[in-house]
Amino acid sequence: MAIVRVIINNPRVILADEPTSSLDDENSMLLIELLRRINVERGTTVVLATTDLYEKLPTTRDYILRSGRLYEMKPAT
Repeated sequence: MAIVRVIINNPRVILADEPTSSLDDENSMLLIELLRRINVERGTTVVLATTDLYEKLPTTRDYILRSGRLYEMKPAT
């Protein structure tokens, strides 16, 4: 239901803390794609917090919080 409220209210920023933690793989990917589309089509900023660093999300900037400090993750070259 939380994602429905987000879509209806059309906020400028979405803070998503572990939004896929209770979803299966298929629904997780659908939700991530929905958040990506909201970002691209509405210009909404999406801040997504996750502990899963193994899956590349469709982002333009990635950060990591380590020992209380925020670091920008540089793309692999």
